[in-house]
Amino acid sequence: MESPQQRLQLRQRPRQQRRPRQQRQQRQQLQQRQRLQQQLRQRRQPPRQQRQRQRPQPQPRQQLRQQ
Repeated sequence: MESPQQRLQLRQRPRQQRRPRQQRQQRQQLQQRQRLQQQLRQRRQPPRQQRQRQRPQPQPRQQLRQQ
């Protein structure tokens, strides 16, 4: 016969396995939202402010990626 403690452990294990997947999905969604917000902010701001916030020396590669 299984003791009640063993049953509880068996029930809790699958929950713990499922949680990290949900956390990863939530993190990915948050990252996607942050990226979208950054893109919107960059579009709204004029290019001069972008250069100042990124680096004092503008790199053409970064500018091309943003546009």
